[in-house]
Formats: sequence, C-alpha cells, structure tokens
Amino acid sequence: MVSFPPDDASQSEQQQLGWLESDRIAALNAYRVLDTPREKQFDDIAELAAAAFDAPIGVVNFIATGRQWFKAEVGVGAPELPLEVSICAHAILQDDLMVVQDTRLDPRFDCNPLVTAENGLRFYAGALLKTADGLPLGTVCVLDRQPRPDGITARQRLTLEVLARQVMTQLELRRTLVEADSRTKALANEVDARKSADAALSRSRERYRSLFMSIDAGFCVIEMKFDERTRPVDYRFVEVNDAFVRNTGLTEAEGKWVRDMVPQHEQHWFDIYGQVAITGEPTRFEHSADALGRYYDVYAFRIGEATDRQVAVMFNDITDRRRTEINLQKLTETLDARVLEVLADREQAHEALRQAQKLEAIGQLTGGVAHDFNNLLTVIRGSAELLRRPDLAEDKRARFVDAIMDTADRAARLTSQLLAFARRQALKPELFDVGEGLEAIGEMISALVGSRIKVKLDLCQDCFILADRTQLDTTIMNLASNARDAMGGCGSLTIATRREDRIPALRTHPPIEGDYVAISIKDTGTGIPAEVIDRIFEPFFTTKNIGEGTGLGLSQVIGFAKQSGGDVEVETSEENGTTFTIYLPRSTVGERKVGPKDRKLISSDKISANVLIVEDNPEVGSFAEQAVRELGYGAELVSDGREALRLIAADPSRFQIVFSDVMMPEMTGIELAEELGRTYRTLPVVLTSGYSRALSETRRQSFDLIHKPYTIEDLASALRRALAKQSN
Repeated sequence: MVSFPPDDASQSEQQQLGWLESDRIAALNAYRVLDTPREKQFDDIAELAAAAFDAPIGVVNFIATGRQWFKAEVGVGAPELPLEVSICAHAILQDDLMVVQDTRLDPRFDCNPLVTAENGLRFYAGALLKTADGLPLGTVCVLDRQPRPDGITARQRLTLEVLARQVMTQLELRRTLVEADSRTKALANEVDARKSADAALSRSRERYRSLFMSIDAGFCVIEMKFDERTRPVDYRFVEVNDAFVRNTGLTEAEGKWVRDMVPQHEQHWFDIYGQVAITGEPTRFEHSADALGRYYDVYAFRIGEATDRQVAVMFNDITDRRRTEINLQKLTETLDARVLEVLADREQAHEALRQAQKLEAIGQLTGGVAHDFNNLLTVIRGSAELLRRPDLAEDKRARFVDAIMDTADRAARLTSQLLAFARRQALKPELFDVGEGLEAIGEMISALVGSRIKVKLDLCQDCFILADRTQLDTTIMNLASNARDAMGGCGSLTIATRREDRIPALRTHPPIEGDYVAISIKDTGTGIPAEVIDRIFEPFFTTKNIGEGTGLGLSQVIGFAKQSGGDVEVETSEENGTTFTIYLPRSTVGERKVGPKDRKLISSDKISANVLIVEDNPEVGSFAEQAVRELGYGAELVSDGREALRLIAADPSRFQIVFSDVMMPEMTGIELAEELGRTYRTLPVVLTSGYSRALSETRRQSFDLIHKPYTIEDLASALRRALAKQSN
C-alpha cells in the first residue's frame, strides 16, 4: 500500500507506482489547464459521464499540489477541494479505473467528512487521465449518494474509459492547436466504431456524437489499408463530422475509400497516416492536398491497437492563411531587396561624403603643414648657406650644424605625428615610469608655455607603462601647447598622474575595467565651447587661423592613446577650464627600472663586411653609401631589387648584409627580403622606410628595420645587429 500524498512516500514506495510525484506535477503544469475558465467541451464530458451512469455528480478533475481542481463538474458546486478529503487523489494511485461500491465500507474513506456527512457520498467510479508516458493527472469520475453494491457494467466501464481518453485528447489538442488556429473550439474525440449498440452505450454514443458533430474543425476516423509489403495504399472514412464537408468539399464520405473519391490523392497522406497507425505515435503537420486544391493543418493519432489500423484525424483548411504567408514571404523578399538597394545607395552617398571630407581635409592640411615645413626649411637652408662662408668661425660652424640637426629632428617629429594621426605608424614600445618621463620633459614644457604660466607636476610613484616614449612626449607637448593658447599665455598648468582601475564610459564606449595609469593635464582657461567639443578629435579640425597649425594635435593624442590600448577623457567648463586625462594600460613589470639607453660610440674602423645598398632615390642612395663607408664597411649601391638579386646570384659570398629601401618600383624591399630569405637564408636584410604602411608590413613580417629619417647611430646599430645575426 502506497501512502498519500505520493511526495510523502519513500523513494521505494514511489518507485512501486512507476512514477514520481514531481514528474507528475510537471506534466500537469505543462498542459496549462489549472485555473482556466470553464470550457464547453469539458462540461459536456462531465454531463455525459453523469448521464451515462444516471448519477447526480460527474467530474473532470486534476490532482494538483495540495488540492483537487475541477475543470468541469456536475452536482459539486465548488471549484476545488483540499486533497485531505479527495477520493480521486487515491484513484490516481491505481493502475486502472477505480470503483468504490460503498465508501463507508472502504477503510480509506469511512472517516472522510464527504462520506460521513448527512446525505454523503456513497459510490465512486473514476477513470484515470493519463499522459502518453503513463503519468496520472486526474480522473473522469461519477459519484452517487447511494451505494451501488453491483458496481458498474462493462459498458459503463468502457464509457468512462472512453471519456477519459477523450479528455486527454482534448488536452493534447488544446495544447497543440491553441496557438495555431483560434477557430478550433474543441478537441477531437476518439472514436471506437466497433462498440456494441446496446441501449446503455447507445445513449452515451448519442451524447458523444453530438459533441463530435459540434466541433468546428474537420474531424474523421479512418481505417488504413496496407499491401502485402505493409505499405499504406488507401484508407476508408469510418466517421466524419459536419465540418469535414466544409473543409474538404467531399460529401457522403463515410464508408468510402479515398482512392475512389480522390484518385489523384498524394501518396504522402497515406504514408503519414500509415505510420501513425503502425507506431501509435501522434503527429502534427501542415501539408498540401493538391487534388483537393487545399492546404491543411492536421493532427492525427491512433485509435485502439495497431491491429485496428484506425486513425483519428483533426484538420483545418488553412489555404487562405497559406496563401497569405506566401504573399507575405514574397513581400518580405521584395522589401529585403529594396532595403539592400537603399543601403547600397546610402553607402555610396557616405563614400561620396567621405571623399568630399577627405578633399576638404587636404585643403585644411595644406596651410598648416606647409607653414611648419617652410619654417623648418628656412632654418636648414639658411644654416647651410652660412656654412659655405670660408671665414666662418669654428664655434659658429658648430652652432649652424647643430641647428640643421635639431631642425631635421623637428621635421622627423612632425612626420611621426602625421603617421600617428593615421594610426598606421608602428609604435616603438618601451617600459618606463611615466613620472620620470614627465620630469624629464618638465623644462621643455615650461619653455613651451612661457614664464607667465606656472607649471605644476603632481606625480605618483611606480606608474610604469609599456608605450612609445617619444609619442607620449609629443602627446603631452601637444596638450600643453593647446592649454597655453586656451589660457592666453597666462595661468597655471597642472600635470598629474595616478592609478585607476577602469576607463570611464567615454563617447559611445562603455566603461572598461583594468589596471591603468591616468595622466591628466589641467589648465585654467575658459574651457572648450559646447559647439566645438564633439569635433576636437576630428582629423585636421582646428580653431586656429591658417598657418597656425594643422589640426593634427588632438588627433595625434587620441590616436596614440587608442593605439596603446587606452583612451582620452575631456572635462571642460568656462569656470574651471579644461582637463584632458589620458588612460594607458599600466605595466605589471613595475619593479623594473629603465635606465638611459646605451649609446655606443660610432667607430669608423675598417670592418671586413660588404653591404649591398638598394635605393631608388639617387640622393638618398648616395648618402647611404657614404655613411656605410664612413662606418667602416665596404659598400655598393644599386637602384632596384632585381639588380640586387643579379649581383648576389653572380657571387653569393660577395655581400654580408643587404640594406634596402622598402618602397621601390617593380620590386619592393619586402619582396626582395622574402626572395632572399628563400634563396639565401643566412644573408641578413635591413629595411628602411618612412611610409607608414610599409613600416606596419615590415613589423608584421618581423624584418629588421629603421625609420626614415634615421641617424648614423641608428644605421650603425642596425648593421651591427645584422652582422651579429649572420655570425650566429
């Protein structure tokens, strides 16, 4: 004997039932039937059950957690009962239909208040509502206030079981079809065409027939016909309802074979129904019936055993809906195509706008860059002319040479700034303390902003970063220069560093968690106007007059920050001035100290190595040849890569190093290096270029390179590295 409720039973007791209470409740909840409004199809079943038994009470109920809930009831007058007084709660523990002829004689119910009350319940018969997995959800039951010592007849048992199956069919169809077609008002009733026609079952049959005919959806029971290979070849209509004719156009179909009525009926209908009849697995599908000129939404399930070969079919004509879906699909495809056209047109318009903006940018760039380079050229040309004077004093000669070198460095920095703006320049990251770096350029900043602006440094310790030090210096100088102009040459400039654990939300980007060094540059100017703030990082945008700048400063700032894995925040107001904060990833190698670079003296001693120089520009090539010879190497100059390959092929041991420009006609330096790497694996190649894309490509290919303009020291170091690589 298993205790109740089942969830109070032990694991072994629940296993005796063949199911767990948790699984049963989950299956019941899946039908979403609890606490739903009354529905006629279920009410009719309750009435039919009561009438079939001539009983005052008929119920369709479900055993939920803590309660017995009535989906339909006749003679109860209440929506639910607690499980403590539920007779049906015991019925679900049975394997089959439960009949209690006299409840007062049954120890399970003799103390039940529903039984002991005046005019209490004395008779009970209930058939289980079971899922396909065998989980009992509730019962279809009848109750009487008089005992029935003779129990129930076989026909009454069959009627109750059929009604229980009808309830489960209604539940299955209700769950399956409620989202597909709102016109479906009831669910299919299983038909048993071979029931005896005695009087008691005849009344039940008539009531069932009334429900069967009232369903809005087409409904029929068919009997399958198989050939000797068990292949379905035909089916006969056993029963059809009134909606069958409306949904198919077939009249007087009962008893007829579909092949006789619709000779061109498609084979897939026979295959699907034959599979259901054989396996007992219900199926839901949509398919066309071309011979009828219609499209159907169908639910089919087997009735009885496989040997009965009977299938109940519930269907709706969805031809109009299908046509609407097809038309909608065509419309969607048309709209998709139109959207693609519009997007393509928009992209063309955007591209035209970008080209126009590029032309405008070139115009804005011309004035500023030309001004800067003209100034630099003036210094170089003037110094060179003065150096030609034969009577020039040695100290002045040295000063003019220094002026030429310093001006060349300034030109290189401007070129570097332009490449950084383009975000294609290959950075040279190194590990250094930001505070030490700022202290090193403190005097330069003071000289840049002038004596009327007080510069204050507020620097934290051990703020190490891995970044391009030169680019950071350029960034700080750009911001200091802008701050000077914003303050009109008078005020205070505070440069501070600190650690941060995230980059705040900036522009369209969300916050980014991490370990960062924040470098803030704060001025006491009048702030940035609201109409300008959104454009300050745009390429070439400047509020300065023509010739006063290129507008690349802030573009370089944000380009460097982004390229280094960080970002830039701007805070500005008319009262408090402007603060630019640069966020850069903090290096975890914070204990490492970065000292000054080792500067080796450039030696002109003779070196037993020959360098093949490949350079298409005659002036640059001549300079490189002289420089290499001054460094003590043998040197030979050719103007293109193919000539270089011919010389090396003629005598592979003649040259120990190849020093080549990257951007050359016919064969680039990268292509030359790749060819040499395949043919002469031990011959080192050093590349040089000032073109940003070439620098990025050589970095990607891992070739040794030096940037134009390069110093003699840069060249000497590169050649030493190449010679050492060859020796190894």
